Amino acid sequence: MRRGLRQRLPVLKDFVRIQRQIHAGYGARWTWDVCQGSKIYKRWGVSVRRGLLSGLLRRNIVGIDIGSSSVKVVELSANGKQGDFRLEKCASELIERSAVADGNLVNIDAVGSALKRAIAKAGIRSKDAVLAIPASLTESQTVSLPDNLTEDELFVQVESEANRLFPPSQNVNFDYVVIGPSETEGGIGVRVMATVAERVTERVTAAEMAGLRPIVMDVEENAIQRAMTHMRAVKTSATEAEMRDMPVVAMFHLGGANSQALFYQGWKELYEQPLSGSGDQLTQSISRLFSLDLLKAEVKKRKNTLPDEYRSQLLKPSLETLAMEVSQAIQNFLSTSSVGRVDEIVLSGGHASLLGVQTAIQQQTQINTTLANPFANMGAAKNVNARYLQRDLPAYIVSAGLALRGLQ
Repeated sequence: MRRGLRQRLPVLKDFVRIQRQIHAGYGARWTWDVCQGSKIYKRWGVSVRRGLLSGLLRRNIVGIDIGSSSVKVVELSANGKQGDFRLEKCASELIERSAVADGNLVNIDAVGSALKRAIAKAGIRSKDAVLAIPASLTESQTVSLPDNLTEDELFVQVESEANRLFPPSQNVNFDYVVIGPSETEGGIGVRVMATVAERVTERVTAAEMAGLRPIVMDVEENAIQRAMTHMRAVKTSATEAEMRDMPVVAMFHLGGANSQALFYQGWKELYEQPLSGSGDQLTQSISRLFSLDLLKAEVKKRKNTLPDEYRSQLLKPSLETLAMEVSQAIQNFLSTSSVGRVDEIVLSGGHASLLGVQTAIQQQTQINTTLANPFANMGAAKNVNARYLQRDLPAYIVSAGLALRGLQ
């Protein structure tokens, strides 16, 4: 990454890169707007929708979650009224098991094709899309900066910090989040995040193959936090004093390739920890035991159509291991935090809907455990099949959080 607020960067098709900063505690992202030209410029800007119809017409945004075994797409809409969100359409589609590895899009064509199928299955016609980079592909650092900096001054300070996260020879994209007052008097805490530009480019390419127009690139962890804040009706304007009276929620995001524990009070993240278990590990065990290819093993696992020995030989031990890891993560949080309690556990991610996960974790921890519903506190279009959607609700938390980002 080269220095300079207006430094020209390498070509990323015909997009202009506009970096913005949202003071909501979790809104940083990379943003593009379509334009003519062959260069990407780092610019600072905020778009404002104006006009007599801005409060009447609904805006639609598609959130795209690219996982290791599937892609999830969610279309949300909103009108000018704050918080008036509606689920329009959603769908998921399995992808080739080798298409995504460790968050990298190894086979962009396969991912683009899966996205195209998911968009068609859902019947989505909107083009503006929000995507995300996995936290595992980013480097981050929290710094304390003076709270009286102008936006341009803050940008320059953040760029300097981001330069330290990667070698100077690497071309990277970066963003940042203002997370609230710092311990230093007159300071603010700022989380700086950066990733290699190639990781951004490959996701934009896959989305374009599906006929979509990427307008925002976020970080998955931010999307989870945003969805959690919305579904629990937490006001992003809540002060530190107000949040001290709010429940402490342990969010366990159980994904295919990666899982993590995220602890929140109000909108504020208190602690995070990666987990070693993942849904892909169970799929691989199923594949070996029943001599199935990975795609068929994944389908049968999701539909719960495996032979009886699956439950005794694979599922039960897997759930016991997961429950113990969840319990250990809670103990780690309690030993490092001054909060001293966990009031509720919320499970998200595709693995969260697996038969028996919720019960196993609640029995192990003795803490009330629920499945995430990222579409809580919003309406739903008439064509949404709520019964069909019910079993997959936790899996849509990232894509729902991304769509919310595009509408806020």
